[in-house]
Amino acid sequence: MNPLEPLLSLVPAPPLWQIDWRAAEQWLTEKTVTALSETRQDPRYHAEGDVYTHTRLVVQALCEMDRFRELTERKRAELFFAALLHDVGKPQTTIIFSDAITSPGHAPTGARIARRRLYADHGICGTTDLLNFRETVCNLINYHTFPVHALNDENNERMLRIAAQGELIPDFNLDLLCILAEADMRGRHSEHVTAHIESVELCRELARDTGCLCSPYPFASVVTQHALLNGRRLWRDQIMPDTSWGEVVMLAGLPAAGKDTWIARNLTGLPVISLDELREKYHVSPLDRQTAIGRLAQEQARAFLRRQEPFVWNATNISVTIRRTLLRLFESYGARVRIIYLETSPENQQSRNANRTHVVPQSAIDKMIARLTPPARHEATHVQWICN
Repeated sequence: MNPLEPLLSLVPAPPLWQIDWRAAEQWLTEKTVTALSETRQDPRYHAEGDVYTHTRLVVQALCEMDRFRELTERKRAELFFAALLHDVGKPQTTIIFSDAITSPGHAPTGARIARRRLYADHGICGTTDLLNFRETVCNLINYHTFPVHALNDENNERMLRIAAQGELIPDFNLDLLCILAEADMRGRHSEHVTAHIESVELCRELARDTGCLCSPYPFASVVTQHALLNGRRLWRDQIMPDTSWGEVVMLAGLPAAGKDTWIARNLTGLPVISLDELREKYHVSPLDRQTAIGRLAQEQARAFLRRQEPFVWNATNISVTIRRTLLRLFESYGARVRIIYLETSPENQQSRNANRTHVVPQSAIDKMIARLTPPARHEATHVQWICN
């Protein structure tokens, strides 16, 4: 059975558009519902009360919106689960002060929680279609607070960066994000609701005028795109020359996702820096501290970079922080970087892992899934997601 079918069955449909809250709560799990119900919110912005009360109001508001009802079944499902999980990161991030309650970073935290649930608990992974669905939901959650603040986005850099995700995730766009943001505003009791809904509509109009509401902006070149989305002050239609001396290829993906095989099939002849091979050579377990292995690998990389010699960096690279450190290193030497993210089905992953010389414990893989953030389009000059 397609793992999406149980999810699609939960989404309200015409003509009644009724929400089966018993089924939705069962899907969320009692533990999650309890955590959301016990998490307080700032009454100035959420006079309706706890996070779960707000979540129900948001989902109800979404299902009553004409823009939602006019979408395809699939996009309604993506929005429905994004709304259901949009604040799932608040129990972990909420801080209570004497005069305020805040939840810094709840959106990216919620995106990681949603990704782990969809990936590990429901098998939404391993094919292009499932990856597209899951990451549409997760990116909607990750960026759901943006539309209200879009007018503060200097040079439209963040808007263009978010829209660029559509190159990797065909279902995702700013129009869907604005629908979720509007539902988020309608699903609360606050004197700011009307102003915030107007801000979301202004975001929609700004994105339409900029040319990135329903699809990524068509930059003049990938070099221009990478520079602008990473803080360079330039006109988005400017054609920047490629001044790099060559390309470093960075692999990313969970253990047994097929990185070694993909390299052997597609990058024959390029030298490979493999953290797995270094661990094997120096008898370091994947569960041990990796500081020394990382240092050795970076020294090898610097040697290639100084010679301006292209190479492959082969490691899991599942977190933004690790990738950012490596990208800064590679680009500081004048290299262009291509990131290849690989994903496979749970069955393939388990089979490949069992055949490895050093099997990675499933408990370790589960922890990695909880931290997994696939590379965003803006991170490197070229970014590809491949299911194999």
